[in-house]
Amino acid sequence: MKSLTIRQTTLESLTEIHSLLKNSNKLEAVQIEASGWNYPEPATTFFKIVRNNEALFIYYNVKERQTTAEHSPINSQVWQDSCVEFFIKINEKEYQNFEFNCCGVPLSATGESRHNRRFLTDEELKRIEVISTFDKKDIPFKLNNSNWEMTIKIPYDIIKTNCIFTEKNEYLANFYKCNENSDFPHFLTWNEIKTEKPDFHRPEFFGKLLLDNKEMII
Repeated sequence: MKSLTIRQTTLESLTEIHSLLKNSNKLEAVQIEASGWNYPEPATTFFKIVRNNEALFIYYNVKERQTTAEHSPINSQVWQDSCVEFFIKINEKEYQNFEFNCCGVPLSATGESRHNRRFLTDEELKRIEVISTFDKKDIPFKLNNSNWEMTIKIPYDIIKTNCIFTEKNEYLANFYKCNENSDFPHFLTWNEIKTEKPDFHRPEFFGKLLLDNKEMII
């Protein structure tokens, strides 16, 4: 099982934290590269993560053979586009998935498995802030040999844990990159999933997130 420590920042605005995550060498750039499945053209994807008193911030940098976006409604099938994802265990039985296509269109739901999931409301998901290379106004598009980035701000009260995110020192989670409908499909994970076919809804393969409550970055 992989583990990753999430450090703190005193910065508040998404713009400032996007710049910190993009440019600071004080934060580790972690690659999403594991795949037990045979797809010949995977994307090169790195992420960084940090938190403040209000939210979790995740930065993704993606280089891929083809970037696609077809879906613009909230809670639509964004995993079929160029998509980055964050799954986190929220209690003993359930986990929550956060999925964003390259234009920042979100999907999030909770449940024990991929079936019968409870979707967050549009009002809740509109509170998630995103900075991305692409905009929803660009949809639909297909772009070859692109490099794009995205920073996502997820308020703690959007994460449906039984406690405030800062009260607990350890969580189980995984990070993903996929593009199902591309001419070059791929399914990549941070902590490896050992299944015959791609299946991100497998919390038994989550890695470990550790909270650093002592050291501030800035």
